[in-house]
Formats: sequence, structure tokens, C-alpha cells
Amino acid sequence: EVSERLYSTFRADALETELRPKYEKVQLPTGKSLQFWDQVNGKNNAWLLAYQFGKSTPELDMAVEVGHSILSVPFYHEMRTQRGFGYIAQAMAHSDALTTSFGFLIQSDRSVKEIVPTTEDWIK
Repeated sequence: EVSERLYSTFRADALETELRPKYEKVQLPTGKSLQFWDQVNGKNNAWLLAYQFGKSTPELDMAVEVGHSILSVPFYHEMRTQRGFGYIAQAMAHSDALTTSFGFLIQSDRSVKEIVPTTEDWIK
């Protein structure tokens, strides 16, 4: 019933499995972090920093969630409210079958060259 409703609403069939985008999860070496940013010609830039803490366990997941509850409001307040970075400024916790991770995301019309050092200083 759901697929029929989607088809009638969007008048489209689902993309064939082999044509769908392939997503991969990267397992970072212990103690390493990943940063990604993209500076575009327009005024919509993004920065993401992710930390992986190892294989997901209930204890680790809970510890990361506690960290999220401690850091998310101050990060938002500093980056979005006080510094005026962006449309999105958030800290986030994530866990799945492979790993538990924590990350920071800013989407902004401000330059990534301005965002990166400011956020890195805040995290330190």
C-alpha cells in the first residue's frame, strides 16, 4: 500500500538497485579523526568533523549520548548564536552495528577558512 501511494503521489518507480548510490562506511584507525569540508563558488559551505570511538556497545553508546547532551547546546550557542555561523550548527552522536561516533556539523554562507579554526579552537 505504501509503495502504491508513493507511486501515485510522485508518479515514479523506484530506482533499480544497481542504479542506486552506493554508500560505504569508513572505519578510522584508533585515535584518528576525519574532517570534511567543501568550499563552493556559491554561498553555501559545509564543514563536518567526526570522531569514531570503536565498536558499538551499550556502554559506549550511552557515554557518547551523555557527551552529546553536554556539548550540543554550548556548541550551537557559540557557533550559531554568538558567532553567526550558518544555517546549521550542531553536535551529533551516532551509533550503528559497526561503530559509535560523535560529530560536529556547520553549514554556512561563511568561508570554511573561517569556520575550521574557530570550531577546532572550541573543541580543544
